[in-house]
Amino acid sequence: MRLALLLLALTFLLLFGVGWASRMVLPPGVARWVNPVAYTGEIAAAAACHDLDPHLVMAVVKAESGFQRGAVSKVGAVGLMQLMPDTAQWIVSRADWAGPERPDLTAVEDNLVLGCYYLRFLLSLYGHDMVTALAAYNAGQGVVDMWLSCADDTGDGRLEPTAIPYPDTRDFVQRVLRYRDLYARIYPNI
Repeated sequence: MRLALLLLALTFLLLFGVGWASRMVLPPGVARWVNPVAYTGEIAAAAACHDLDPHLVMAVVKAESGFQRGAVSKVGAVGLMQLMPDTAQWIVSRADWAGPERPDLTAVEDNLVLGCYYLRFLLSLYGHDMVTALAAYNAGQGVVDMWLSCADDTGDGRLEPTAIPYPDTRDFVQRVLRYRDLYARIYPNI
């Protein structure tokens, strides 16, 4: 009976792990079962190539595609890191791009390398401010630049998660930050 109740509780946590359950402090083994990840080797390699925290990359992948390599959004973003084809072409056209000339956005390695390149670019562009870079990753640089120009008079070039005007982007940033902290705790050796 006790085992059945435990299994029922764990199943409930798994089904609702994206919400409040992912914020609970569960023992690491249970937390890994409730919050599985995929492509850890590929994520770690792509993150290392672009000097990124692999837990941050895992968090972006979780928030963007739920680790579904063939995911396509309603606006046409593709793959694990949900890259727009135009963004991928822009990355490939840059002089400092060292990846494949014709990347396949549904290929795990290509998508991760492109997504990590873009995330590193945004972090550099926005003074390594993770919230602002993540908002730009989700809503676009132009939109974030507009928000920053209309922001308070501090002019520090940073966004607070709660001050992000688009609810979807605000939710995305908060989820990524939450997942990053969770993955760092339950997958410390990645």
